[in-house]
Amino acid sequence: MPSSRSIAVAARVVPGATIVRRLAIVLLLAAGTTDAATPSDPVYRIDPERTMSGFSVNELGLWQRTGHFGRTRGQIRYDADAESGGIDLAVDAASVDTGWSLRDDFVRAEHMLDAARHPQFRFHSTALRFDAHRLVAVDGLLTLRDVTLPVRFHVTAVRCEAPRAGGGERCDAAISGSISRRAFGMDFAYPLIGDEVRFDFAVSADRAADAMPR
Repeated sequence: MPSSRSIAVAARVVPGATIVRRLAIVLLLAAGTTDAATPSDPVYRIDPERTMSGFSVNELGLWQRTGHFGRTRGQIRYDADAESGGIDLAVDAASVDTGWSLRDDFVRAEHMLDAARHPQFRFHSTALRFDAHRLVAVDGLLTLRDVTLPVRFHVTAVRCEAPRAGGGERCDAAISGSISRRAFGMDFAYPLIGDEVRFDFAVSADRAADAMPR
């Protein structure tokens, strides 16, 4: 994996009829030849302590309310030279923090994340797109509140550090994108609370010890 890169990802999901959603998912899964992850790809495990998952949403058409999730886990397989890899992320919905406990309870509750019944939301990549060994896009499936929809993340950069004393290679990624909350069944208080939710992930991942070259 190259030693100096940075990732920025943007995505947009819009509402659609159920049959259209299902067809889109089937088409993504059918494109299995573009899901280039292989067992030999280097594995990077996401460090929950160093990873921040932020979000923002418009309120009353006047300002952006922001918050973050305190626990994000997963792993990344990435080999730019081979143009292969895959991404799996899981975010703990109950770990939401907006700086106000009453608002946190509202976001966790049934009309929004419904964290009691859906404790995590997940992203699983189905295809990584490269241009001359540069990652330019990630297609995948986002599952939120038991609704799964296809998304595409556009990638602009990956920054990795050389192995450190007493440790392995570390990669950091800045990932951002927007989804329609109503597409995932969260239409409560619309339009007082906007439909578009922007996510900003600052991901830090360490190369797994069992994946280090010997």
